[in-house]
Amino acid sequence: MAQDNKAENLGITSRGLKWEYMQSWYFLFIFTVWLYWVPLIYTGIRVMDLRWIFWGILYGIPAFLNMAFDFSKFGLEDYAHRSMYVSLVFCTLHAIRARGEYLERLVEYQDERAELRENTLRKKAMVEAQRRAELGLPESPVSEATEPPVSRRMLFDANIMTEQEFAMLPHMGPAAAKQAVALREQLGGFTSFSHFAEKMALPEKTRERLRPMFILPPPEPAVDEFRVQPDGSRVLDINLASAAAIAALPGLNWEVARKAVELRDTGGPFTSAEDFRYRLGLKMDQLVLLHAMISTLRVPIKRTTPGVKPSGRIVDV
Repeated sequence: MAQDNKAENLGITSRGLKWEYMQSWYFLFIFTVWLYWVPLIYTGIRVMDLRWIFWGILYGIPAFLNMAFDFSKFGLEDYAHRSMYVSLVFCTLHAIRARGEYLERLVEYQDERAELRENTLRKKAMVEAQRRAELGLPESPVSEATEPPVSRRMLFDANIMTEQEFAMLPHMGPAAAKQAVALREQLGGFTSFSHFAEKMALPEKTRERLRPMFILPPPEPAVDEFRVQPDGSRVLDINLASAAAIAALPGLNWEVARKAVELRDTGGPFTSAEDFRYRLGLKMDQLVLLHAMISTLRVPIKRTTPGVKPSGRIVDV
């Protein structure tokens, strides 16, 4: 079964051959002869790229002229037909070559739209949860109607990916895939995407493109400081957590964790997940991964009584 699934996913993208063939139906226009230029124009319109639209129109000029004029009257019928067939051949080769880039960009476009919808739903849920917490209302029950849809986006785990899967990623290729697998075996695994990108020496542009494609489970801290919710989920109180526990959150590392503790101790506790993101300079996609795993409701308050030395830290629930 594992081999079947692996074979099914072989292709230009991670969506599998079946999806790629379904998105390539426009190639059938090539066999209509007169409409051989449609595939390039279609790809340009689908991903909003004027370059392919221009080439589609240029290749289609001989077909337009043959449909509009009767070149047999001028003795140019053979020349007109030959020019159309030559244009058909070059247009077909161009469309085949553009297909890979088209499919990759189509995946990115669809993923961005899906992520935007999910982020909007999550943001609404966060605002609603914060409002209810401020009013002291119980958490609203999550129903199937209000539950955000599950993302169809395929997220990769750098600690279990095969060399072939690495090679399929944008800007990677066979050489980088071998390097990634070798580094993983040498280091015993990657602790985060930042760790993976740093060891691979990836350029900033490549990091930004690959970051949304990766997910790494957070390592368990030496001391489990996560609270277990009634639904079984685990939440970390970032205003009370140690640097080790904060570093275990997805997308964070020791440097960010130490900075978070320093900011918390010098500037006061974090007031919200957005405040945590803003003060640490995190990106919105990092907050999306973290918002369900962190809490700012519990903060430390030092209370002193005259003549009595404070002992320990009291948590304000």
